[in-house]
Amino acid sequence: GKFRIKQWGRVKIRYQLKQKGISEYSIKKAFKQIEEEEYLRVLDKLAFEKFRSLHGEQYLVRRKKTLDYLAQKGYETDLANKSLGKLIS
Repeated sequence: GKFRIKQWGRVKIRYQLKQKGISEYSIKKAFKQIEEEEYLRVLDKLAFEKFRSLHGEQYLVRRKKTLDYLAQKGYETDLANKSLGKLIS
């Protein structure tokens, strides 16, 4: 639902489920349904689209805004950094 439709990351999904009182066991079970490859592919796509949309900005501003956007979507910081690193190199 939230991943496939709204493209939320695990952090945001976990937070929202916790707010609704869902158990950690159920959350972990639900996360197993999200394939890692698909998760990373969506993350890369979002990073690429956001970075490209900021083409008029300076490099560091583009990078920061892209990382902020991915964090807001609920993606892990380390994965977002790796994704952006692949994009830039």
